[in-house]
Amino acid sequence: MRLRNICWYLGVFLIADALINLLPLIVAFIYGEDPVPILSLVIIAMILGGILIKTFPRREISFSETMMLVVITFIAVSLLGAIPYMFVLSGNIENVIIDSIFESVSGYTTTGLTIFPKEIYLNQDNGVYHSLIFRRTLSEWIGGLGIVILFLSLFARGGLSSVYLYKIAYGNEKIAPSVAHTSRIVLRIYLFYTLVGTILFYLSGVDAFHAICATMSLLATGGFIGNVFSDANFKFNLVTEIIIMSIMLIAAIPFTIHQKVFSRNLTKKDLKYIEVKWLFLIVISSI
Repeated sequence: MRLRNICWYLGVFLIADALINLLPLIVAFIYGEDPVPILSLVIIAMILGGILIKTFPRREISFSETMMLVVITFIAVSLLGAIPYMFVLSGNIENVIIDSIFESVSGYTTTGLTIFPKEIYLNQDNGVYHSLIFRRTLSEWIGGLGIVILFLSLFARGGLSSVYLYKIAYGNEKIAPSVAHTSRIVLRIYLFYTLVGTILFYLSGVDAFHAICATMSLLATGGFIGNVFSDANFKFNLVTEIIIMSIMLIAAIPFTIHQKVFSRNLTKKDLKYIEVKWLFLIVISSI
């Protein structure tokens, strides 16, 4: 196994990460907030990714090298994702770094735990509120979809490297003949539910910003939604609670089932998936 073989792919991952983080940067500009925290992440990721792509040639990599690539990519993206948080924390530099990394990893793993001071998420006039909240929920949304799947859906060009990446993320189960096609179907389904959830929240009385952030957090089955709705002025109602429960239930169902629903190919046998059967048994028994 040669570490240099994965460097080109790591560079592409970092460039993709930089491009994706243009979204919270746009949010910062829309709300007139300080763009430096997010812009720093974008610039550093772009520079590092560009250096790796220019320095190392693209080569097919082995399965073991692909596993190493996924591990290093997760670490690199998590470390880069900690950069914006360092701008809003104060105190001992070691604690700032550790807390920022914790927050970033919590997002990408869809854990949803936070150790940040609550004022950061309660004060909409602190200069970074909207861009920071969006950045956190976006990292959770990416973690729920899977960094690997997002990469494959956007940049896959075939070859064993793409196959290995997909196997590490999703195993042998595919919902389309090719890895690239399967990844794009998964992304389209994820985007569709994100759009529908956002619209439903908005129609129920939630403003557009909190609607999309809440949907991203819920689809990732993470815990950042508590911070999204931490504003003391927000009041839950029955409709909002039904939407929240519905999205959580949808997010817990395997993508294979969703694809068969969209393709109108769902059978009774599919509903006997052990994950689906136990999910509904637990939900029904808890009512």
